[in-house]
Amino acid sequence: MKEDISSTGKKIVKNLFLLITGNVAAQLLGFLSVIYLARILKADGFGKVVFAQGIVAYFFLFSDLGLKTFGTIEIARVKGEQKRYVNNIVTMRIALSIAAFLMLLLITLLMDKPQDQKYLIILFGISIFPSTILLDWFFQGIQKMGIIGLTNMLKSLFYITLLLLFLSSGDILYIPIYFTVSFILAMVPMFLTFFREHGWIVPSFEYTLWKESIIKAIPLGLSSIMIQIYYNIDTVMLGFMKGEEAVGLYNAAYKIVLLLLGFASIIGMVLLPNVSKIYTESKENIEKYLRYLSKITIFWSIPVTVGGMILSGQIIRVFYGEYYNNSVIPLQILIWSVFTVFSNIPFALLLLASGKGKEYMYSVTAGAVSNLSLNLFLIPRYDLIGASISTLISEFIVLTFLLLYSRRLIIIPMFRNILLGLTASSIMGILLLNLNDKFNLLISILLGILIYILTLIIIKGVNKEDLVFIREALKIKGS
Repeated sequence: MKEDISSTGKKIVKNLFLLITGNVAAQLLGFLSVIYLARILKADGFGKVVFAQGIVAYFFLFSDLGLKTFGTIEIARVKGEQKRYVNNIVTMRIALSIAAFLMLLLITLLMDKPQDQKYLIILFGISIFPSTILLDWFFQGIQKMGIIGLTNMLKSLFYITLLLLFLSSGDILYIPIYFTVSFILAMVPMFLTFFREHGWIVPSFEYTLWKESIIKAIPLGLSSIMIQIYYNIDTVMLGFMKGEEAVGLYNAAYKIVLLLLGFASIIGMVLLPNVSKIYTESKENIEKYLRYLSKITIFWSIPVTVGGMILSGQIIRVFYGEYYNNSVIPLQILIWSVFTVFSNIPFALLLLASGKGKEYMYSVTAGAVSNLSLNLFLIPRYDLIGASISTLISEFIVLTFLLLYSRRLIIIPMFRNILLGLTASSIMGILLLNLNDKFNLLISILLGILIYILTLIIIKGVNKEDLVFIREALKIKGS
């Protein structure tokens, strides 16, 4: 067991480092793009761009239908047939992408929106096609995360570069063109890496494999659509019910939260193949890993949530300026999604790795349905705040369902860790409240981190057992 833990632990840390290195750069560059667009286009123009992206996001998911997640799991399990899966899955996704774009075109033309908004949606929709040969799911399955991080970083780097060089306030229709060009350029290293190691992708139609893949992928695809609904439906509904300015103000806050939630996606990408393997080998090992993962995600997410809520005014002013002051309260509400999303990571991974895709789908569907229903009631009455509350309630519902389904497999304790995290975060929060606006944002954040870590150590949130496990997992020798 010691050797297994050491080997798996080293691989996880290496992959996490490679993916984080590229994705942190990608997230930060992507967020710079958001800030630049928000400032140069103001809330109305920024809202148009985000609304168009929100519509297109659903058709991206239809062009995938869960095949990427299914492919990652299968690639991690099978040996010798990986190229066969790539050929067939890419072919399926090409067919789905054509259907998705035609559907997008039809719905957009029938939409009751200005002509420039329709053009914006259609132009963003073109980026569906290059996504079909993006092989991040394959490299995730074989646990080569460096190329994924590089691709994501290059995509964000090319995008912000094109925006800074060529975009002016009146060129809103060029934005999706810059986005698609950046997407294509960033894919080149990944595609060449695959070609050098595995050869050309050959269009393939193997009826049995297609049937098996689609049957297993659909619950995962529906889950992704449901996730997109409770992440994204508020943006779309605000666009139809309150207009583009409301979308811009709301997303100024939400993009900050999504930047933080991007790290949850990184963790999921790195750990899914490993959790899938460990689950089939040892229940004892999987329980131990997920228990520690839960502790880490809780101890990270609670202080970020509390600190973000207290510093929300400073954060909005620093990133967007006084024009976006109405985004402060939505940020104070939405920031709690950091806690719910990070807390559900171990349970989501467990259900996916154990073949409980339907239970995972039911969980995120419950969140999507609740978000849609709450938005219909709250947005007309409370605008941005209503949309924020709907999203947060939906996140808690998803966490509850995932927790209940996971308890049938493994019980992962949370209460003590939450209590310890809240205690340390409360002390940090009191300090930040007293220092709010006395220091700049960076100093406030650094002081908050220092106080939180010291408090967590004092109240023994991190104990000797934790350090022994980390040492054993990484095979660190004593001096």
